[in-house]
Amino acid sequence: MPLNDQSDFKMLIHHQNIKTTQSLSGCRQLCRYQHSGRSAIIESAAKNLTPWTGARQLWKAVRQKTRHFVVIYATIMLFIGFGAAESLAVKLVLPKYKGIVVLDPGHGGNDPGAHNSDGIEEKAVTLSLARMIADKISDDFKVVLTRTDDYGMDIPDRTAVANNQKADLFISLHAGGAFLHSVGGTSVFYYDSYSDSTIRDKKPALDPLQDPDVPIPWNHIQDRHLTRSKKFAGMVQTELFRITQNSDSSIRGAPLVVLKGADMPAVLIELGYLTHPNESKALVDENFLVLITDAIVKAIEEFLSKKGK
Repeated sequence: MPLNDQSDFKMLIHHQNIKTTQSLSGCRQLCRYQHSGRSAIIESAAKNLTPWTGARQLWKAVRQKTRHFVVIYATIMLFIGFGAAESLAVKLVLPKYKGIVVLDPGHGGNDPGAHNSDGIEEKAVTLSLARMIADKISDDFKVVLTRTDDYGMDIPDRTAVANNQKADLFISLHAGGAFLHSVGGTSVFYYDSYSDSTIRDKKPALDPLQDPDVPIPWNHIQDRHLTRSKKFAGMVQTELFRITQNSDSSIRGAPLVVLKGADMPAVLIELGYLTHPNESKALVDENFLVLITDAIVKAIEEFLSKKGK
C-alpha cells in the first residue's frame, strides 16, 4: 500500500527481526517534500531490498531530483558572498582621501634650472622636496607628481596632469638663481596677468566667470581660482617665514604659464636661491628640507581642511 501521510515520510524499517520482508516487495513508498512553494512526489521502489538499501536508494532519488535546485541556490549564494567580499575589499583597499594634490618638481632632463657653485642643480632639489612632501601626506591625500625622475616635461603638460587628475591643489616647486649672489629669499607666486587692469575695464557683456553657460577660455581658467590661490599662497608664505625669518620673503602675482591653465587653486613656490651662499647650503641640507616640507604640508592640510569654505 502507498503511504497516505503527505506531510512527512515515515520510514517503516526495523533494524532487526523484520517479519515481513516479502511485504516490501513491489510496494511503493511516497515522499512528499516542499521546495520554493512547489510540491513534488518522489517514488522509490523497494523491490526485494533490505531496509537500509531501500533507504539509500530513496535518498539517492531525492538527491537527483533536488540537485538542480541546490546548484542554483548555491550559485546565488556564491555571488552574494563574492559581492559582499568585493565591497569589503574596496572599503579596505581604497582609503578615503581628503583631497588630491599635484606636486610639480620644476625643470628636469636637459633643463637643469639654476645651480650652485658645487654643481647642485635645481631639478634635483625640487624632485627631492616633492618626494618628501608626498611621503608626508600620502596617508591622507592622493598625491601625484608631474615627474617622478630626471626627465623633461613641457610646461603645459605639467598643468595638464593636475587638470586630468581633477586635483584640489597644484604646487610647482622651484629654486631661484641670480647673477648677484646677494639676491635671496623665498617667494610664493599665484597667477595674475600684468594686463589685468586693462581687461577689467573692458569686460564682455557675458562674463564667463559669472555665467556658467558661457565657456571659459583656457587662458582665463585660473581667473576663477584667483582668490583661493592668493589665500593658499599667503598660508604657505606664513609657514615658510616661521622657518626662514627672511625679510625678503614675499607673495607675488605673475603671469606664469605653468599656473595659467590650472583649473584649481595653484601656486609656484620659490624655495630660495641656489646662487645665494647661505641659502644654497640650506637647500642641500636634509634637515632644512624637512623643515620646509613640514611648513608646506601644514599649509596644505589647513587649506584643504577648509575646502569649499
